[in-house]
This record gives sequence, structure tokens and C-alpha cells, in this order.
Amino acid sequence: LQQAIQESPVILMPNHRSYVDFLVLSYILFTYDLPIPVIAAGIRNSDGHEDGGRDPASFGAFFIRRTIGSDKLYWAVLSEYVKTIVRTGYAPIEFYVEGLRSRTLKSLTPKLGMMHMVLEPFFKGEVYDIRLVPISISYDRVLEESLLAHELLGVPKPRETTMGLLKARR
Repeated sequence: LQQAIQESPVILMPNHRSYVDFLVLSYILFTYDLPIPVIAAGIRNSDGHEDGGRDPASFGAFFIRRTIGSDKLYWAVLSEYVKTIVRTGYAPIEFYVEGLRSRTLKSLTPKLGMMHMVLEPFFKGEVYDIRLVPISISYDRVLEESLLAHELLGVPKPRETTMGLLKARR
């Protein structure tokens, strides 16, 4: 991976089973002195930002709508942003092919929008090569296990926050 990052743009494609997946992967890269990835994260709040409207760049992430629909301007701006990161290759891009977290630990049908965006510079000859790195993260038990059980019993899903993540580590 160290060599691949130096030679061409790297696209990290982990499965998404737990809220901490992005932290686990970033921690591993940090530990091996590799560039921390730029992470595509789904928008959760109505204000367009996670965690109270903080700047996504401060977390090494960029937030995207879960569904783009027919908004061609949004698609064009997002696509150009992603392609610019790929062309410059300054950091790996991380996105979840399934599009969202599989809280049942089963694989979901892939969403191919981000895949299309990251591969376009290669197909247009703007980059010589792209390294796609599929990653499987497996857990015996995920932090959200009890939350899912409560939801299946009809308890409303609580809002996910950074504080909730820190409390879940217990």
C-alpha cells in the first residue's frame, strides 16, 4: 500500500459494518505512517453536516447526500471534487461501496455512483493508473449491537453523535 500510494491514486473500499469503521481504517494508516484518507461520508442532519455543523475538512471527510436523484448540478460539483482528489493523488479516497452501514452485518447491494466518479479520470486518460483496494472489516460484535436489538423491538433509533461513539466504547 505504501508503494501504491506513491505510484498512483488509491481508492480504499471497505465494507461498512460499524460506526467506527472509518476510525479503524484511519488509525491503521496513521500507525503505518501512511496518508490519512479523504472519506466520503453521508449527510445525516438537515443542516447538511454531521455533528452539529462542523467543517467536514477538519475531520478529513467530505459529506455527500445519500441520494442525488435528478440534481445534475450537485452531481457535477461532487463529481468534479472527487475527480480532482483522484487526479492530484494527494491522499487515498475512502468510500463505502454499499453506500451505508449494514447494521445486520450482511452485505448490501453496491451503489456505483462514487465508483463511477473515481474511475472516470482513468477512463479519460487523466491518470495513468488507479489502485482499487477492497477491504473487509469483520467484527465478532459491533458497538451498535444493543442499539439494533432495541430498534428491532420498536425503540426509536437515537441520533448518532461523537459523544455517543465515545460512550459506546465501553
